[in-house]
Amino acid sequence: MASAAEKSFQLQLQMRRNTEEMSEFLKDMSEWTKDMSQKDEQLMKSVDITAPVLPPVRSQPKPRKKKKKKKKKSVNFEVEKEKVQEVEKENSEKKNGEKKGDKIRGYDYRAWDKFDVDAALKEVDGQADNKTEEPHSGEEEDDGSTDEEETDRMEEERKQMQAVYHKEKGNQFFK
Repeated sequence: MASAAEKSFQLQLQMRRNTEEMSEFLKDMSEWTKDMSQKDEQLMKSVDITAPVLPPVRSQPKPRKKKKKKKKKSVNFEVEKEKVQEVEKENSEKKNGEKKGDKIRGYDYRAWDKFDVDAALKEVDGQADNKTEEPHSGEEEDDGSTDEEETDRMEEERKQMQAVYHKEKGNQFFK
């Protein structure tokens, strides 16, 4: 029996040591948290709340000085002008005809169940037919824009096309 009594005594002694170690650990942890909260408060008090004013990450492009050029109209220029006007007209028609109530949300399944796809396709086809039936006049239209504005617009389009080209090229290198 001495061995059983000795084992229980050893077990009790081990349990006391474990509880002492645990309480010491928890005491150290609570002291550390108090110290950290005090340091945090001191830092918050010492740090100025207003952030320093920093320059923007990337510089903004500076506006170019526009030079006046002589008016020269070419056939290609007029064709481009007409195309732009047609696209702007289409976009304005889409914006005017499109209301908030006309759109169906992606998560609105009941509305999608009620949506008639065939009727919508016929409507879109009818609009496309109406646009192709309009006669194209050979007369020049002058909307009051200058060559300078057109060259700026053409330059922006060129830059946009170049950006898309470089983006695609970068994507191909990434693959």
